[in-house]
Amino acid sequence: MLLPLLVTLLSFRSEAEESAAAFPITIFHSDRSATEWLEPTVPCTTSPTIPCNTRSDKIAHAVSPDTIDQIFAVSSTIRYVALYRQGQLTSRQRSAISGASASESDRYEELFVNPTLLTLARQRGNLDCGGAKFVLVGYGNFYQLVLDLPDGHASICFELSSNPLNYADTIRTICDDKQTKS
Repeated sequence: MLLPLLVTLLSFRSEAEESAAAFPITIFHSDRSATEWLEPTVPCTTSPTIPCNTRSDKIAHAVSPDTIDQIFAVSSTIRYVALYRQGQLTSRQRSAISGASASESDRYEELFVNPTLLTLARQRGNLDCGGAKFVLVGYGNFYQLVLDLPDGHASICFELSSNPLNYADTIRTICDDKQTKS
């Protein structure tokens, strides 16, 4: 079943207005609007060995801070990690990576695109394919592995020189371990 999402485009603004303010979109998901998801990127202080930027929602994390650190430690080819669990988004990106996508588009991808892709793959997989574990997207600048988790998803971007499938089980184990300890 697809998550019930209502997206209301309030109005189109002139180019002058758009440069002065963000495009107005109201998103209703659970009891929070999009503005609650959109907070500025802040410097990462959880891992001195991984220079990065961290974005998170304003509600207490459903994810232990070291979950993302453990995922980054799996491979030096990991560029970005996002965890969307129990309706809460936490993400981090290594700094100084080339061909990175915009942080705002990343946020919307984690809130809307990836849950939709996983739902579609899961529904198809459940018909007669034995379920679905993940979706792998091959973008021009990187690969994105999106793992389906019982309470959300994990999204991990890899350099094109790597094979994300080599790390899928390890990353799932990290996420499962953190879920059972919560």
